[in-house]
Amino acid sequence: MKKTIISILFTDIVVFGSGTVAKAVTIYAEGGLWNYGVGSSYVWSYYNHNSKAHGSTAIGKYASYSGKTRAGVQARASAPKAYWGNQSYYKVY
Repeated sequence: MKKTIISILFTDIVVFGSGTVAKAVTIYAEGGLWNYGVGSSYVWSYYNHNSKAHGSTAIGKYASYSGKTRAGVQARASAPKAYWGNQSYYKVY
């Protein structure tokens, strides 16, 4: 429930605010580094793994997929953001 409330508040700030609010996160995930977030215009997902193939997906107004990316190369996906329901994913093969 807390996560839902935070998401709703964030959406209100972006929609009714100046539009310059960005929410970005960088974490270590499954042996790689994942950067994802929602900016003023785009949703993105960037993932890098140095020893395994991997991919990234960003879903906003439409879905964008990086495709299968070889080890050591950053997988990049971005799409124009939607008013709500923006999503970011990564995959390790």
